[in-house]
Amino acid sequence: MKLLELFTKLDEMPLGRFDPSGVGVNPEQYSPADTKLLTSPNYEAKLSRALSKSPMTINVLTVAIPKAKWEDPEASMDMLDLYGTVDDYKFQELMRSRGVQLPDLETTEGVINILILSNTPGQFNHPITPWMMAHKIAHVVMEETGLRGAINNAINIAWEDATGDYLDVGTLDDDKDEVFAKMLPMFTMRSARTGNMNHSEVVIELMTQYLINGRITLTDVAPPGLEEELNELAKVFWSRSSGSYWTT
Repeated sequence: MKLLELFTKLDEMPLGRFDPSGVGVNPEQYSPADTKLLTSPNYEAKLSRALSKSPMTINVLTVAIPKAKWEDPEASMDMLDLYGTVDDYKFQELMRSRGVQLPDLETTEGVINILILSNTPGQFNHPITPWMMAHKIAHVVMEETGLRGAINNAINIAWEDATGDYLDVGTLDDDKDEVFAKMLPMFTMRSARTGNMNHSEVVIELMTQYLINGRITLTDVAPPGLEEELNELAKVFWSRSSGSYWTT
C-alpha cells in the first residue's frame, strides 16, 4: 500500500488480528485481572473499536510460555528488556530455549505485529485496557522510529518560547515538577487530566492518543502551532512503524 493511501483510508484500518490463546496457559505471565480481561468475549471488539482510526493495521498476538520454562534460570526473563523487535537475536534465542513456537507474522508495509509476553503485577503494571495496549505499542515502536528526540524538542522549544520556562519532557527531573505542573493542562489525555502523567511518558501518551483518535488534541494552554506540529510528527512516526515487535 502506498503511503498516501495509508493515511487516506484511516477508517479501513481496524485491528487486524487478535489472538488471546497464549493467555491462561501459564499463571505467571498474566495477572488474574488481565487474564479475565484479555479472554473476555467483548475485549476484541473493544480493542478493534479503539484502534479503528489507527493509520496502521495492528495484529495483537499473545504468546504462551510454559511455567517450567518461564522460571528456568538458564532462560531468565531478566535477559530481555521490556520490549524489542522480534528479529532480535537475543529474543529469538530465548524463545527457542523455552521451546516457544512463535506465530506466523504478516510482514507487509502498513502492518504492526505485537507479541504480548506478559503483564504480571509489578512496578510498571497497569491492566491491559485497549488504551494501555495502544500505549504498549507506542512504547515499543518509539525505540525503532528514532523520533523521540524530535518530538521532545518540539514540545520543549515551543513551551520555552511561549512561557520562558525550560523543561525537558523526556526526563524525570524532579527539579522541574513545578514547570511540568504548568504544562500538564495543555494535554487532553486522561493521564494528564488526572495528574498521573510524568515527564517521560508525555511523548508516548501523545503517540497513543494519535493511534486511537487519529490526531493529537491540545487545549488552549498549548503554544500556538504546537498541535499541528505534533500531528505532523505523529504522522511520520506511525508511517515508520511497520514491523514485528514483542513487549511485556
